[in-house]
Amino acid sequence: MDEITLLASHLPDAPPPAPEVVARARARLRDPGSRTARPGPRRWTPMAGLATATATVAVAVAVTVVVANLGDAVPQTVATPLKGKQLLLAIADRAEKAPVETGAYWRRRSVVGALFPVDAVSSGVVINTYDITLWAPRESGDPALASSKMERKRSLTLPSGKAREPWDPAKKYDYMLGSEPNRCEYSWKVERKGVLYDRRAAELTFADLEALPTDPAALLERLRAVWTDRPNVSPAPGRAGRGEVPKDAKEEQYLSLAAVSLLNLPSPPALRAAALRILADRPGTEVVGEVVDALGRTEVAVRVNADPPSETDYQVMVDPRTGELAGSRSTAVTDRGGLPRGTVLDYAAYAEQGWTDERPARPGGCKRVSNIP
Repeated sequence: MDEITLLASHLPDAPPPAPEVVARARARLRDPGSRTARPGPRRWTPMAGLATATATVAVAVAVTVVVANLGDAVPQTVATPLKGKQLLLAIADRAEKAPVETGAYWRRRSVVGALFPVDAVSSGVVINTYDITLWAPRESGDPALASSKMERKRSLTLPSGKAREPWDPAKKYDYMLGSEPNRCEYSWKVERKGVLYDRRAAELTFADLEALPTDPAALLERLRAVWTDRPNVSPAPGRAGRGEVPKDAKEEQYLSLAAVSLLNLPSPPALRAAALRILADRPGTEVVGEVVDALGRTEVAVRVNADPPSETDYQVMVDPRTGELAGSRSTAVTDRGGLPRGTVLDYAAYAEQGWTDERPARPGGCKRVSNIP
């Protein structure tokens, strides 16, 4: 389970790839002769605390300039904020220097939301918000836990006669409680193959991630090799505008989303840096710059597969301190269904994520289901 799957749960089911296709894709990605030593564990990180550590999070490059001071040339160093793809490359340089960490479980808590218009003429909208916790075991024999709490379903109605403004989860609004009660569900199962939750690049395990090359050129060649086994690398292909691999995807679309997939997974720092560099080099990548996410944090937004344009604008949020994926959002490119252009249609914000040696416990008062969608 991942947030992409939750937001795409209304899409028609797609048949999974044949076992031999999955095997070939994983074999192309993995280098059986390569393994990374397992270091000590660390506690998971509350990302919201990191975001308030500084007033601005833009990565800057130090340059030396000469300032005239009473006739003397005095060299001084000033920070020049980076923009565009250079900003993404600078984040990759920083991510590459991070220590390698691990533990018994990769744990992530996400806040996910989706917006739906009541009808084409009403100013009301319905907002489903979920609090999702994911426990991904390092060892395939350990249970994986995914829990989802639908905290509210509310209706927002703007005053009659007032022009509609694009809805943004970072802003404050007045809501009315919806009629549907809150819902709490969880899945608890052992994934014998150890396949991780984001399968847009391929069906990968922790061992697969550690075996991938960290040189961007070599990693890109691995991903291109996987592309030859398309069209079913992802078991549930969908729409690129919502961060999924579409059925009619072109190679560049796949490469962009595969890089995002590696950022979304608990990849080692060097692999994360390589994925950032691949993403920066894609022709459809546009670095939007600093934005405020649904949790009030300042992150770097990156538009993925901007060319050719689609009905929705898919952006990922990158933590400029670590290069980790901090969330994503899809916005309306045009007015649609009573919602104005620029409206955030769905979003995910990762409140906490990291390694832990703690063990998951089944949440009390929640209904067990076969899978969190």
